[in-house]
Amino acid sequence: AFTVHCSQEAYCKVLAHAYKYTARPVTGVLLGTVDEAKGATLIQDVIGLVHNHPLAPVMETAMALIEQFAKTQNLLIVGCYHGNELANDESISQTPLDLHKQIAKRHPRPCILIIRNEIASQANPNQPAILCHAEKEGKSSRTEPVDDLP
Repeated sequence: AFTVHCSQEAYCKVLAHAYKYTARPVTGVLLGTVDEAKGATLIQDVIGLVHNHPLAPVMETAMALIEQFAKTQNLLIVGCYHGNELANDESISQTPLDLHKQIAKRHPRPCILIIRNEIASQANPNQPAILCHAEKEGKSSRTEPVDDLP
């Protein structure tokens, strides 16, 4: 089984992006490393990308710049994150799905982190504010809480 772990800093940056733009959808890119031996993706940093519905050329340019930056940090683009503008909406809209497809061309196991706005706003430590949606064996998808880095 392939697992996804997230640093505290990256986790907090995702939530900060959502908190800053509470009335808009937010999307960003996940940077990290992949440990094939352990079957794990390690999310170490994130870059907030947009807080609206972006145009394709803007996304392509942003991805090229982020990829260059990631290389300077010895990191890969390992996925994206998304938070909807509605508190109880945990669905994956078209923007992160398109971004996920772009990332999948570069990385074999990209994931999408979904911000659970309703949970995040309650600051309940017993429920994860972010879920990970990742492909399992190239077929179906699963959604589960994101673990801290080991």
